Amino acid sequence: MISTYSRRMCYVLSALNERGELVTLVKTAKASIPKGNNYYCPVCQERVMLKTGSNRIWHFAHYHDASCGTSEAESDYHLKGKELLYEWFVSQNMQVDIETYFPNIKQRADLYVKSPFQIPIEFQCATIDSALFTKRTNQYMNINQKPLWILGGNRLRRIGTQLFRLHQMDWHALQETNHSSHRPFLLYFCPDSNKFALITNITPYSTTKAIGHIQYFSRNQLSFHSLYEGNIKFHHNQLNDKEWLQVKEQWRVFRYRQQTPAFQYVNAMFQSQTSDVTLFPGEAGLPTHYSYWIETAPHLWQSWLLIQCVMSRSEGSTFQFRDVYDRFKQLVSRGIFKIRKLPLVKQSHYSFALMNYLLLLCDLGLLSRVGKSKFLKKKEIVLPYTLEQALQMDEQVQTILNQKRWITSFFQLE
Repeated sequence: MISTYSRRMCYVLSALNERGELVTLVKTAKASIPKGNNYYCPVCQERVMLKTGSNRIWHFAHYHDASCGTSEAESDYHLKGKELLYEWFVSQNMQVDIETYFPNIKQRADLYVKSPFQIPIEFQCATIDSALFTKRTNQYMNINQKPLWILGGNRLRRIGTQLFRLHQMDWHALQETNHSSHRPFLLYFCPDSNKFALITNITPYSTTKAIGHIQYFSRNQLSFHSLYEGNIKFHHNQLNDKEWLQVKEQWRVFRYRQQTPAFQYVNAMFQSQTSDVTLFPGEAGLPTHYSYWIETAPHLWQSWLLIQCVMSRSEGSTFQFRDVYDRFKQLVSRGIFKIRKLPLVKQSHYSFALMNYLLLLCDLGLLSRVGKSKFLKKKEIVLPYTLEQALQMDEQVQTILNQKRWITSFFQLE
């Protein structure tokens, strides 16, 4: 689904003719469009040129001295994607407009679904600044219009069977369905292949890398209603043990790649235990629900939690979740641990990742839950002494978790 951008130009697909009528190139037959007429931008009212030809997609282009603030550099890849997405919505009997302008926030959406939903659609192929992405999203939200960001298929970077490289902007585009039981997803569309790519079950293991499940759909295979309402089958399959164990091995072996404030802070904690961060316990660095909220690598923040909030206590003692959250929050405010900005994810918070990890420690028998937010320490945590021992402990922990999942699944089927 990787495509190459052609030369980029500033253009739009719709303009006003001399009679003030809106001419939209994806709705109007090319032969019926007068080429000699004057056309004007619906937003800035300045004159635009009709660009035609067989080598480029037809479009309206602003003149070089135009002052329209909503016109951006686009590509044929982007324009073709807008046209195909427009057709996709229309084929599902949905009312949709192309390049709708919202004057109160001075933004132009690529598409706007008017019925049965009211959703601005942003088809984003190029990387934009994090602040700009967040601003656009928040401005839509401020007028009660939650946007759907569909990323260009040219952005999809697959580096393994279930491994992906995600730019910061891709993380910002993480989107929820209206069904609370489904975790966020990323949606890509490639106009060259005419296919969607849906990534679910997204679990990061570094700032830019994540494990996830990918599904491909042609336009006639994917229903927008099913996607947005959560009726589509979202895969929450078990992560590939081999790939995740390889990730943990990389954390242990290639420590020189991790020189971040979080690494330095957690490594100092291990040194106070006469150990080293590469010998973190097997119970750390585990894939958990909601971990997409935390940009810091899982083995670091989970090791911190084990040392500061569990190992420091005696067996049989209890602690409150609020204590863990408050201490973690302090490190976030100090810039040691980093949290992702996810403007489209409203049903959860990074505190959910902390709670889910504590529940995972209960599955491993280290803790037990004795109240809604209270935990009891059941046994001590053992730090490995050698890399070989650490790798063995990783496999043992993975085996215990798999057995726990199998038992849970069995009783759910009864």
